[in-house]
Amino acid sequence: MKSVGREGHRPPQPFQANDPPPANKAGNPNSFKDSDEEANELVARRGESKLNSKKSKFAKPEMQKAPFDERATGAMSEIQARQAESAELVKQFAAIMKDSTLDRNRGPIEKNLEAENYRGLLAMAKHLNNDINVKEESAGSIALISLLMKMGYHFRDTINELNYKVNLLTKEIASLKKEIADLSSSKPQ
Repeated sequence: MKSVGREGHRPPQPFQANDPPPANKAGNPNSFKDSDEEANELVARRGESKLNSKKSKFAKPEMQKAPFDERATGAMSEIQARQAESAELVKQFAAIMKDSTLDRNRGPIEKNLEAENYRGLLAMAKHLNNDINVKEESAGSIALISLLMKMGYHFRDTINELNYKVNLLTKEIASLKKEIADLSSSKPQ
């Protein structure tokens, strides 16, 4: 006699060679078609998971496109506004430096415009120096130095032109003095 474990419970017996195969859910032991359909249903349902990872603390936050686009547009418009302001300040500076009006002939309006341009250029340079988005270090200082170098080249050319004209006038005056001296010595007295 076989021993029975717990009260009335028999351990499962292995299949014997002449035992029929177990029945599937459809109840038809010989139908593989039903098991294929079941497998297809399981594959189809796999995408319908009841778990929602969006609520998980480990879930990656979805990148919201609208706020990013708004920030990018805002940053680009700020950069363009700064560039336009900088270009206007540089144009004003060049016009002020090329102005040939003597200081005693300048009025308070012109002097005020010069001071305003000076403050604007310094503010632009400070902003560029402190801007974290600018890759070059001391970009504002470099901008002001390059502006001053360009103006230095302009004044060098102006001084050279004036020096050339002064030399021509000096030679012409010397030749006129010589002619006057020759005319005065050739006159009978």
